[in-house]
Amino acid sequence: MDYIIIDIETPYSLYPEDGIRELAALAVSNNEILDTLHLAIITDQEEYETGYGSGLEDIEENTEMIEKFKAFINKYPTFKIVAHNAPFEKKFLRYWKWIDENQELYCTMRAIRYKYPGLPHYKMSYLLKHFEVAHKQTHTALQDAMDLYEILKKAEPDTWIPVGVDRNNKHYDPEYERLQKEELKQRLEQARQNIINNIFNNKNVVFTGKMASDRKTMLEIATKYGAKATDSVTKKTNLLVVGEKAGSKLAKAQSLGIKIITEEEFYKLISFK
Repeated sequence: MDYIIIDIETPYSLYPEDGIRELAALAVSNNEILDTLHLAIITDQEEYETGYGSGLEDIEENTEMIEKFKAFINKYPTFKIVAHNAPFEKKFLRYWKWIDENQELYCTMRAIRYKYPGLPHYKMSYLLKHFEVAHKQTHTALQDAMDLYEILKKAEPDTWIPVGVDRNNKHYDPEYERLQKEELKQRLEQARQNIINNIFNNKNVVFTGKMASDRKTMLEIATKYGAKATDSVTKKTNLLVVGEKAGSKLAKAQSLGIKIITEEEFYKLISFK
């Protein structure tokens, strides 16, 4: 498969309006790197090496860098654009217009889950060790992109579905959905066995709308903080967490008098970092 790996670093933020600090891209064909792009303005090398966008200037509105990125993408028009947490990258890149609204991105985390449904985690930090690529993640864009390249060479995922595809799309795969449900069940069960802080004390929490993390991750986080995380609003629901473009769940929660908070308020509530 021909693909472009992208990785971004933000100012340790889940919210696209906070900007972009660094971007890296690798063009890969037949498991060989053809081309590399690294966009960053490093102001403090020692701080930069700690990762998470530290020691860097904001580049989200840097016209020259945006054009370099677009030129890189356009140079390989038939290549899939992939990222390990593609919903996260897509949200930031679309917000700042580094990519068009209709640009498809493919999630390597999702592709690896499809092929290896029984792994305990799919975060980069775990996969680096599982596939014997590195001992830890650097959280710097270029190195993370290089490490993801090494993971993909070993994992060899073979099923790729664009971010945001649903059952009505031509790419819909019922077997993939079955595996996703089973994988979510395992993740929530593991979360229940590893409670971080029982803040919600068995309250029913539901999420709706677009958020910085995918829905499964939000359900998993809530579960680790003592919630009964579900996907439907009912009379038993205690709390609804809303992201962008919240729909029918929000209206139903309002009609039932259910407490409603924003995604940002949810993270503040659990003091998540």
